[in-house]
Amino acid sequence: MRKISLILLMLLTYCVRSQDIIIQPPIITPFECTEFYKLYTGVITNFSSTTFETRMVVEVDYTSPSGNTFRLADGILSSSQSTFFSPGVTMIDNGTYERLFPTRNITFYDREMEALIRRTQCLPPGQYDVCLSLIDVNEPLGSSKFLTQTCYTREKQMLTSLLLVSPFENEEIKTDMPLFTWTPITPFNPRAVYRIQMVEILANQTPFEAFRANPIFFEQTGLASNIFQYPVAARTMLPCTKYAWRVTYELAGGFGGTAFKKAPDFLQESEIWEFSRPCEEEEEEVEKIIPGSSFDVYHDVKIYAPNAVILVNDYMLRLLIDNSYETKEEFTYQIINKFGGISNHDCCWTCCDELEGAANKPIAKSQIKLKQGTQKLRIDLEELGLIANEMYSIRLNVGKESKEIKFKIVQ
Repeated sequence: MRKISLILLMLLTYCVRSQDIIIQPPIITPFECTEFYKLYTGVITNFSSTTFETRMVVEVDYTSPSGNTFRLADGILSSSQSTFFSPGVTMIDNGTYERLFPTRNITFYDREMEALIRRTQCLPPGQYDVCLSLIDVNEPLGSSKFLTQTCYTREKQMLTSLLLVSPFENEEIKTDMPLFTWTPITPFNPRAVYRIQMVEILANQTPFEAFRANPIFFEQTGLASNIFQYPVAARTMLPCTKYAWRVTYELAGGFGGTAFKKAPDFLQESEIWEFSRPCEEEEEEVEKIIPGSSFDVYHDVKIYAPNAVILVNDYMLRLLIDNSYETKEEFTYQIINKFGGISNHDCCWTCCDELEGAANKPIAKSQIKLKQGTQKLRIDLEELGLIANEMYSIRLNVGKESKEIKFKIVQ
C-alpha cells in the first residue's frame, strides 16, 4: 500500500514539474441551465514562480442529439492584449471571467445555434467537446505552441418530457371551465413559458388533422404554471362537440399559424389529446325560459347560456350588445329557424339611449362599425315575417366573436 502511494506521489510530482501551469475544466451538471461562458471557466494553477502573460484559445465542437457533429465556435480570450497568471491558483467563474477576459473574440459557425444560445442563455441538449489552450502572448495568433491545454467533454441532457395529465384522453367534460394540467418541465428556464391550444374536431377528423386544418378555437400563451383553468371570458365550448388540445414549451413564438411547425425558439411539445362536451337534453335543458321582452325590457346577451329561451310577447326583440374593444367593431346578425334556415341581416343600428324610440335602418355591413360600450338593439320580428309559437335563434356577430340565443314569440 505504501509503495503504491509513493509511486502516485512521484508521478504527481513529475507531472507538476513537467508542466508549470495547468487548466482544470469547469464542473457542469447535465440538467442545469448552462450559459456558454461557463465552458471556459474553471481553475488555472501556476506551480512555478513565474508570471505567465497569455491568451486563452477556446475551441468548441458540438454533437446534436441526432448525431450531427460540427464546429460550434472558437476564439481568443484575453485582457486587452494579454492575461497575466501569477504563481498560485486563479479561479475563473461567473464573478471573475469578466475581469480576466474582458476581450472575447468568439466566432460562431452556426447562426441558428448562436441565436438560440443568445436568447435562452442556456446551452441546448447535446455533447460539447471543448479545448482550452493557454498560449504565450509573444506567440502569433493561430500558433500551435501552447503553454498548457485541457480538452474535456460535457453532455447536456434533454428536457423532461412534456406530458398531458388532465382532462384525460377522450374524457367527457361537463363543466364550462375545466382545469387543464400537464407535467412541469425541468430544468426550469426563466425565459420559457407554456402555451395551450384547442381546436374543434370536425366529422371524420383525427385530433392531429384537426390541428393541421382547423382554425384555433382557443389559445393562451405566456403561462408560467403547468395548471390552467379555462377562462370565464373565453368562447363557450359547444355541446355535443369534440375538441383537441396540446401544450408547448417555448421562448417567444411556437407554432406558426395553425400548422404543426417547430420554430427556432420552440423547445418541446406535448402529445395531442381530445375531449368532448355532452349533448344537451332537449326538453329539460332547452326550456329554461327568460321572461318576456315587453315594456322596453332589454336582455343582456352576454349573461345567457346557449340553452336559454327568451319569450317575446310584443314582436319586438330587445337586446343589449356589448363591444368591449376600444376599436369600433363590425356587427351583423342572422335569424335562424328550427330547420336551420338563415335569414341574413347584414345590418347594424345607430341608436343608443337617446335614440331609443327610433326605428333601426339597415345599413351596409362595410359601412358600419360598432362603437365601444353597451348599446341597444331592437328587432321588429313581425316586419321580418316571423311566426308566433315557433322557436328561432339569433346569431350575433361582433368582430370575430359570435353568440347564439334562442327566442320564441308568444301571444
